[in-house]
Amino acid sequence: MDIVNDDRGREDVILMVSNVTCNGIQVATLWDPGSNISLITRELAGKLNLKGRNVTLSVTKVGNSTDSIQSKEFILPLTDAHGETWQIKVYGMDEITADVSKVNVQNVVNLFRGIKISDIVRPTGKIELLIGTDCCALLPSKIDQIGNLQLMKNQFGYCLRGSHTMLQSYENVNNNAVRINHASGIIHNINDMQIENLPLKESIDKFYEI
Repeated sequence: MDIVNDDRGREDVILMVSNVTCNGIQVATLWDPGSNISLITRELAGKLNLKGRNVTLSVTKVGNSTDSIQSKEFILPLTDAHGETWQIKVYGMDEITADVSKVNVQNVVNLFRGIKISDIVRPTGKIELLIGTDCCALLPSKIDQIGNLQLMKNQFGYCLRGSHTMLQSYENVNNNAVRINHASGIIHNINDMQIENLPLKESIDKFYEI
């Protein structure tokens, strides 16, 4: 039996990113099932004139180091592909993750039946919004899979995750696509963590039922 994630012939891995509309602005968004809180850059919160309340986050970063961070909790309105508005809680940070490299997905889009290149709009540069499992109802779910590459879809449209030999990256994707600044977080007022008033465990269970 072959090891499907062997290092030999390792391909670049892309994460789930897409544009989301916030107050008429297109925002580069990372969909992260490994995070239990949703984040926004302080720069974007200022641009959108969001008013927040002060909170303290206990954030576990890559390497299991934990920091206490002074932040703000914001209510962020998102407009999906059908014009419906979703309001979610997000927490401000200076930086969420490293910039996203430009990746040519045209060759792999043709592998998925019924999907056009215009259906996959993959932003590049700075990620300004991260949506985690506290908003599990919004996280993309798998529609199709070709090898290690998955076609994902949610209320906001399609995106891709995984790897494929036909993906053309203009930079080393592994250097900046998987360096996320956190793994999990706790808001000190625990009752304010959830949307839909669900406990965290129930929210995560709901996500895995998608």
